Amino acid sequence: MISKKKFKIISIVTVLFVITTLISLNNINAKASNIASKPNFTITNLSATPNPAKVGEDILVSGKIVPEDFETTSQPKEIVLVLDTSGSMKYEIEDICTSERVRYCTSHGSSEPNHSNIEWSWGFPIPTSHKWVENYCVDHATTSKNHNSTRISELKKAAKSFIESMQGVPNLKIGIIKYASDATIVSDLKIANDSSLITAINGLNANGGTNIREGLRKATYLLNKGNSSANKTVVLMTDGNPTYYSKYDKLDDTNPKIYGQGNSTDKDTMIYTLDLAKDQIGARQYNAYSIGYGLDSSGSTYLKQIHSSMKNLASDIDPNEGDGFFSKSDGSITEIFNEIAENIKNGYELKEISLDIDLNQSFNLNIGGNEVKVGNIIYNKISEDTVTGKVRYHAEPVSFSFIVKGSQVGNLQSILDRIDVNFLFENEKLTVSSNVDVKVDIISNELPNISAKLISENKLEIKKDEEITLKYEISPQDFVYNNSSNSGDIDVVVIVELGRKQGNLDSLKNGIKNKLTDPFQNEKKAKFSLITFNNNETKKEASLKSFENSNNYYHDIRLTIDNLKEGSIFESSTKDISESLNNAYEELERNSRPTATKNIVIISNNDINYNKQVSDNIKNKGYNIVSLSLETENLNKNLYKLHSDLGGKSEGIFNINNDYNNINNSRMDLVREKIVSYAAAKPYEFKPVINLNIGSDFEPVSGIIRSTESGKQNIGIVEIPTIVYNLTQNNNYHAEGNVIEIKLKANNLASGSYSFGRQADNIMVYKSILGNPITTNITTPTVTVKQEVKDLTHGLYNGIENNLINIQQGNDNSSFEMAQGSTVNFGSKFVVGGNSVDLNLNIDNKFNTVNKNDIKIYTVSKDSSGNIKLIEIPDINKKIDSLGGNNFKLSINNIKDNGLNNDTEILVIYKARIKESSQSETLTNSIVTSSLSKDVKISTISKSDEKPNLPDLF
Repeated sequence: MISKKKFKIISIVTVLFVITTLISLNNINAKASNIASKPNFTITNLSATPNPAKVGEDILVSGKIVPEDFETTSQPKEIVLVLDTSGSMKYEIEDICTSERVRYCTSHGSSEPNHSNIEWSWGFPIPTSHKWVENYCVDHATTSKNHNSTRISELKKAAKSFIESMQGVPNLKIGIIKYASDATIVSDLKIANDSSLITAINGLNANGGTNIREGLRKATYLLNKGNSSANKTVVLMTDGNPTYYSKYDKLDDTNPKIYGQGNSTDKDTMIYTLDLAKDQIGARQYNAYSIGYGLDSSGSTYLKQIHSSMKNLASDIDPNEGDGFFSKSDGSITEIFNEIAENIKNGYELKEISLDIDLNQSFNLNIGGNEVKVGNIIYNKISEDTVTGKVRYHAEPVSFSFIVKGSQVGNLQSILDRIDVNFLFENEKLTVSSNVDVKVDIISNELPNISAKLISENKLEIKKDEEITLKYEISPQDFVYNNSSNSGDIDVVVIVELGRKQGNLDSLKNGIKNKLTDPFQNEKKAKFSLITFNNNETKKEASLKSFENSNNYYHDIRLTIDNLKEGSIFESSTKDISESLNNAYEELERNSRPTATKNIVIISNNDINYNKQVSDNIKNKGYNIVSLSLETENLNKNLYKLHSDLGGKSEGIFNINNDYNNINNSRMDLVREKIVSYAAAKPYEFKPVINLNIGSDFEPVSGIIRSTESGKQNIGIVEIPTIVYNLTQNNNYHAEGNVIEIKLKANNLASGSYSFGRQADNIMVYKSILGNPITTNITTPTVTVKQEVKDLTHGLYNGIENNLINIQQGNDNSSFEMAQGSTVNFGSKFVVGGNSVDLNLNIDNKFNTVNKNDIKIYTVSKDSSGNIKLIEIPDINKKIDSLGGNNFKLSINNIKDNGLNNDTEILVIYKARIKESSQSETLTNSIVTSSLSKDVKISTISKSDEKPNLPDLF
């Protein structure tokens, strides 16, 4: 018997246990309830590069989408194994066979102990004998203990392991295609538990060539007719190069005509195979895995190309296991199949993820609109509740980026306010909004930097009317500038479907005018042809050659668009675009400009018809193809197939999602920006001009002209040859420099120093990339006009005789003979062309010391009667400096009256007494200017000789 006390204790413990359990359960439930039932995202790690950025420069905005864990039922999945059963799959491998040995009846091909021995002949059962073999290898039909395995045997093991690993996975089906010279569906899509899948694998035999294209075509057929909401995967396995192909594109189970070498891979085999891989599997965004088994280098290259086409990988990407590409040279491939199986069954894929960017007013996307496509996000299973069937999924952050341009200068500007993540989940379109921001400094755009360096002499010494030559080295500095909108000439043929059941032609016309043609008005780089089609009717509304002589081309194009009429309404499926395509081909071949990129834009519903031969002809020309569906996206519709058959890229087709407002709001922007992105980058051209303040001192000779603008006639204008910047690489632009030569002539200048006016007047001016003026100062030389002296005489001064100044000069270096102790009068006369002059007077030291007051300087002129008149130059206009001994520097300035430019005659008179000496002497006086000199010589005799005649004193 339990006492009351014990019972009470037990009761308390029980109650506490129950409470604790309930609390724990509540915590578990609360914890579980925190896991969302739908995907959710946050935006992190936003950055902008470059920062600061120039106005109009491309800014790369990068960030991460961080998916939150969510919980849901397993995603429906459909998988098709595309297995190579060509003859090379019989090849042995290095590994010894490890297949199970069994007791096997070779008569009836069975290991079942009680299998039937009845065979039928002519409708009658006939008993036959069993032939049992012990330790029999069914895979290789031998009892050998140490025989090598084969590729087909390893494939069977791997495929069966793949199927078995999928058994029990809900909402999952597997189909099987075998291919050799042709392809066969050996199993439709079935749940993994269906034993017929294993039976189908066991029945595989190796024989024939390798027709990968047919295998992929029939795999697409199986998946396309399956569950439209299922996540679909193609697993391709091959051991050799593609040797056969078909030209048949329809998705069905027929066996079309086969082409190809059979024993090698030719060009057409790869073209048709790659096209199908891209247009059928890649366009549908099916998941794809590829397994290369024992491939040589060429086989591996071919398979990588096919895999890249299925996965829409860029041509420069070498696919690896992360991209779904696997390769093994020999041995077992079971591990590869199992790894792929784990990836598939544990994954959940969200498709059609895009970002709607809420940009601030001063920023815009370089592709136009506000939508950025992200692609798909693959989640992995992290846990599973076997009771509820719920699976918890987790995905790693996904990086994204887009390019914007800023239009206004400012610091810490917010690029955006919000990003909406749009995605499709269980056939429902959902949106998750994130209020985020990234800031950037936008600075003024003063590109490029072009300098003008004076490379001729910066100090010139010239005559009063001499020519001078100035040389400037023009050096354009390289610059890096991201501008995806910078493109060359563009020729566009626009094909428009009329007579559509939706109507709304006005919305369509407005979109074409406002967002496709009009935005090219400023640069005038685009020409348009307009072609329309309806049921059995095609019309060329405008050619690329139309309006060539028009003063307002884009206005005329706009009127052409305005005049479009809807016409009779027909179902799009009754219309054929082929004739319009032929017209577009003719336009681009005959009328397109040689330097322009060639584009075809198709605007129509999805169900239009076309001729494959016409599309192939255009595809071979390599035109840029951009398409706009006036309905929703449907990869199986003819417009999408035509876009691909014309060579259009998957990112070059857009749709309006059945909303005609989208045409003018965003979609036609995308069409235009895609066309621009295809255009070659055009050079940037700049036309610098140098302004020199030449005033009235200089006159233009060559390379420069005087301005005729009112108030600026003092300015000389130098037009520099156009500087052309070409794109080299990585957004780097380079231009070649040059040297310009300017010739000026001095305008009969007086001697002295001259400059080119104010520094602010001497500039180089050009417009930046954005059209803003850029001004840089340039260096100018200093010009010195030399003192011009001519007609220099120097000798004995005899005064004025017969209205002439009489200066007696020696002949041929002869001297005048004078007595010692005599005083001699000297004179020097010369003509000055400028307004000032410097000269040196050097008197021999054998003369007594000369006082500078004994040196007189006069201007020589004539009075009204023509008589010579000497006017002594006042001290304010002359300076006599002693240089030591009897050497003097004579400086004369402001010689001319009232700025006259005529020559001035100068007379210098001085006297000196010869020293006494006991022997004969020779004395030499010199007068020296910057360009001339003149000596006078005196000789003396000793006192014992006869004295010479003394000169007259004045």
